[in-house]
Amino acid sequence: MLGGIRRAPGPGPFGGAGKTPAPRRGPWAHREGGQAAVELALVLPALILVLVGLVQVGVALSAYLTLQTAAYEGARLATTGATTSAIVSRIDAVAADIPPSALNISVSPAPPLTYQSNVTVSVTYDLPVAFGAVAHLWGASIPLTASVTMEMD
Repeated sequence: MLGGIRRAPGPGPFGGAGKTPAPRRGPWAHREGGQAAVELALVLPALILVLVGLVQVGVALSAYLTLQTAAYEGARLATTGATTSAIVSRIDAVAADIPPSALNISVSPAPPLTYQSNVTVSVTYDLPVAFGAVAHLWGASIPLTASVTMEMD
């Protein structure tokens, strides 16, 4: 009872609680069943391409960090007066997960170094793209270069 007025039971102003909507009628009644499948078919290839691209970026970042560490170790060894072959061997050892034949290593100026001269060690690697779909975006390989310059003490 509200203010002395008694309301009749039944649907409220918003259609009543607990009622289910009436079933759809007409030619579109059964056509919504495959809508989710169509949307998934449209979105899934793009989603997979993004995920594969993220994995490829992670692989490239890992390879770049390996090259940077190898170049640093090579430059550090070069400042001690090591030979070029010792520097190349050290870089190959640090970058063990990259095939040595795929690395391009340059040391300039060539050892032996003089006191307080700078040495630059550059390591270049063409990272092959692991997934064919990503290769269409970046090409067959991703060129990575790391360079470190140090002063001989």
